[in-house]
Amino acid sequence: MLMKKMLRDARRNFRQFAAIFLLSALAMYMFTLFRSSDLGAYNALEQFKEVSSFPSIWVYGESFDDEDEEAVLALPEVTEVQRRTELSAETSAQDQAQVDLYLEDENNLSKPYVIDGDPFDPDDADRLWVNTQFAEAWDLSVGDTLSIKVNGETVTRAIGGLVLSPEYIYMKAAKDVDTDFHNIAYVYMGKEDFPNTDYIPYTQLLFRTDSKDPLALENKVSDALDGDYAVFIDSDNISGYKIFEDEIFQHEQFSYIFAGIFVIVSLLLIMVTMRRIVDAQRTQIGTMNAIGVSRGKIRLHYMSFSFFVSLAGGLTGLLLGPPTGGQYLTNIFMEWYRMPSWGVVYNDPRAVAILIAMVVLCTLMAFLSCRRLLRVHPAEALRPAPPKNAKRTLFEHLPNWGRLRFATQYNLRDIARSKLRTLMGIVGILFGMMLMVCAFSCGTTIDETRDWNFSRLVNYDNMLVLDETLSSEDAESLSEDLDGELIMSAGIEVAAGTEDHKENKKNSTLTVTEGKGLFGITDADLNPAEIPDGTVAVTNRLARQLGVKEGDTVYWHIYDKNDWHEATVGLINRNPTATGVTILRKDLEQENVDFSPSRLLTDADVTLEELNKEKDRVTAVNNKQAMIDSFDTSMEIVNVMVYIFVIMSVLFVVLVLFNAGSLSFMERKKEFATLKVMGLSDRRIRGLMTQQNLWITVVGALIGTPFGQVLLQYMLDSNGDNFDYKVI
Repeated sequence: MLMKKMLRDARRNFRQFAAIFLLSALAMYMFTLFRSSDLGAYNALEQFKEVSSFPSIWVYGESFDDEDEEAVLALPEVTEVQRRTELSAETSAQDQAQVDLYLEDENNLSKPYVIDGDPFDPDDADRLWVNTQFAEAWDLSVGDTLSIKVNGETVTRAIGGLVLSPEYIYMKAAKDVDTDFHNIAYVYMGKEDFPNTDYIPYTQLLFRTDSKDPLALENKVSDALDGDYAVFIDSDNISGYKIFEDEIFQHEQFSYIFAGIFVIVSLLLIMVTMRRIVDAQRTQIGTMNAIGVSRGKIRLHYMSFSFFVSLAGGLTGLLLGPPTGGQYLTNIFMEWYRMPSWGVVYNDPRAVAILIAMVVLCTLMAFLSCRRLLRVHPAEALRPAPPKNAKRTLFEHLPNWGRLRFATQYNLRDIARSKLRTLMGIVGILFGMMLMVCAFSCGTTIDETRDWNFSRLVNYDNMLVLDETLSSEDAESLSEDLDGELIMSAGIEVAAGTEDHKENKKNSTLTVTEGKGLFGITDADLNPAEIPDGTVAVTNRLARQLGVKEGDTVYWHIYDKNDWHEATVGLINRNPTATGVTILRKDLEQENVDFSPSRLLTDADVTLEELNKEKDRVTAVNNKQAMIDSFDTSMEIVNVMVYIFVIMSVLFVVLVLFNAGSLSFMERKKEFATLKVMGLSDRRIRGLMTQQNLWITVVGALIGTPFGQVLLQYMLDSNGDNFDYKVI
């Protein structure tokens, strides 16, 4: 009997329960859309790390020998150790693409995962192993030859295999704004038969440990190496790995934010709907009590409305999210990030837990909505509800209340007497407006970032990537001929507030500029700025991490040097896609550090062929337009997120307004009938409802608008330390 009644009541209140169904489905759909993709990424990442023996720690230095390796391996916490050499190189063909070259005589840690070909063999003197993305971009296959220029020599070998490395899940060339697999490769070779191998030291020491805090071992490792090393880092400072982790973390925030918003509005809608149904069925409840139906059964009957509707909606979203949205999102990110065995996870315990929590909350809201009336005695419940005591509302105490129009007075009274329905409307509009502002602010932020980057930071037409063999004198001469500005970049460790640099340090990048203005610098408000003489500029996010401000002192040293330098922070600057320290060339040279330029910025219209007529001086020429095109391509995923936000926000607002209006009409049928008897036309009554909806919409929009940019800034900041976008 109660089941038939529930189905009949659900049909009569189809609109409200359909909205609850949709909100529950959307909550689970948005959660599983991101969560299934993220969990699939995490699972693939863990498998990738395990099969490749991913290191716990990377130690950089000028040279490591057998004794250093044995000393670290002797530590009880260390399980495996390996030395290797990392060199910067470039391809002879393939537009002189950037190559990160690894020379090894063993391969126990950070082993390349073979996609095609043979496993990497360090004893193979005739072959090399290259990453599959680069091979696909240039249509290279196993057995083809690849020539690499390194240290002034060209090495040509056959490709033994196409591989992937967990250190390069994300990768981009130094000259690119974002990923272009044509321009960057990483290559593994055996060290023993490499040219001039006796003069090439091992510059990295990798090891694995079972310790839950690998960084805490630095003092022990330092003692084992007699302090003869430059940098001690974990995977959080391997950019190709860290950027991917930050991306996945950001998506997790998306999943909880979207699910939370939809669930909150679902709960409010359930409370309003169930309270209206229970109030309307007061006599039916009294009749059921009178014929012997217990209050517990009646309570379960009304709770079952919310239980079944939210459960059906949640299950629909749970089942549709992973195979549709989750797979689509994964496919998009596979264009930038690459791992083996990366798919969508369907059996997520956390998604089931979220579904259960949502259903329980929805059912609890139904219980809270009907428990008041179920306390009424059956004999009293059989009679119509007594009219509420008329009392003045808050608005009626306004000094000019009597001068307000009838429609205004009527709507203000209704708002004051229907607080829950009004709250549902305001909260729904608030969240919808927040998502919409977030979406459109995302678009304007990207446009502003584009202008910021290419109008105030990139103040040149061409960036020349200098050949590594080019002497400083030749670089100076070329700069004078092209009226350019030389730029040096180097990996550094930077610390603040302590002489014991091991206690508070970050890994970052040092950029050295000549201060000619081609390399632009902007302050925290995105206005062009200059670095005061004798100081350094620290990017905004790095300054926050170090806890420094202008006038404070920082310490830094280049990765392969152990000498620390002291500097005063003269400017907190901001850059959307870079973080680190910037210093003027003259101030660098005062620290007795050699200026080794790697790039030349110029407005001159030059070509690679013209520059290299006499000898190799430049490996690549990158013009501003190519950088802009690369930036636009990289922002395609942002456009996808904007579309999702806009669709969700519009759907959200429509659902909320429709249900608020529908509930308002159902609750005030008798009032509207009275108004018609009093002579009000249908048009005026519709005007009353429209006016109230307009008020609720305006209030919700005004409250939600500022939170849209706050939400967007939070989501952008959750994308890791390598990006610093300012919401506009």
